[in-house]
Formats: sequence, C-alpha cells, structure tokens
Amino acid sequence: MQWIFISVLLALICTLYVVLSQYLYTATNISVKKVFVNVILIAAICSLIAFPREVIIPQWNTTYLYLILIGVCLFFQNYLLLIGTKLPLNFGIIDGLA
Repeated sequence: MQWIFISVLLALICTLYVVLSQYLYTATNISVKKVFVNVILIAAICSLIAFPREVIIPQWNTTYLYLILIGVCLFFQNYLLLIGTKLPLNFGIIDGLA
C-alpha cells in the first residue's frame, strides 16, 4: 500500500515540476541554466534545513564515491529534464524514449 502512495506522490511532483518549468519559460525570459542552478541551490538549502545531521564529512572511500556518482547523475538528470521541458515537443515523447 505504501508503494502506491509513493508512486502517486512522485507522479504528482514530477508533473508539477514539468508544468511549473514550462510556465516559467513561457511567462518569463529566463534561461535553462538560471532555472537549473537556482532550483538545485534551493533544493540543497531545503535538504540542509530538513536533515542537518545527515551531512557526511567527505572521506575517500567507496561509499563517498557512490555518493559522488549519484550526485553527478542527479545533476545531469535535472539539467536534461529542464532542457527537455523547454523544447517545443510533446514531453511524453521525450519521456517515453528515455
């Protein structure tokens, strides 16, 4: 039952992310890079406020290497999602191919 709630919530948040991004691009003259940098910065601040004790001091081991790789994946995922949102195509096509 919990996976249904999480799936629905994730679908709503992803849809809201795309809709708000498209509205921002059409209502203002803001670049993808500005949106991306500010969204990531706001998310980082929210994460630090919500979970301040979960920050790991960098240590060069495999766990931290995996955290770096996940961070790089998250970086490209969000950046490419914002680029795809700005394209004049049906986003379902892009999402379906991904």
